[in-house]
Amino acid sequence: MPYGTIVLAIAIHNIPEELAISLVLVPRGVEVRSAGFWCVFSSLPQSLMDAPAFLFEPFLPVGLGFAGEQ
Repeated sequence: MPYGTIVLAIAIHNIPEELAISLVLVPRGVEVRSAGFWCVFSSLPQSLMDAPAFLFEPFLPVGLGFAGEQ
């Protein structure tokens, strides 16, 4: 599967999550720019863990197990 397809799928998957964050923050008085920052910040761990997940593929099931516990 091409990497562009994976990136696009993750981006589409994140839209409802970020919309939910914005729909809570903006009515509570947070500026739209700040709400956008928090939306990006909430997805940052995904980007930070991409490279370690690729480099340490044998440990990926352990990481997914921890992610499922949240």
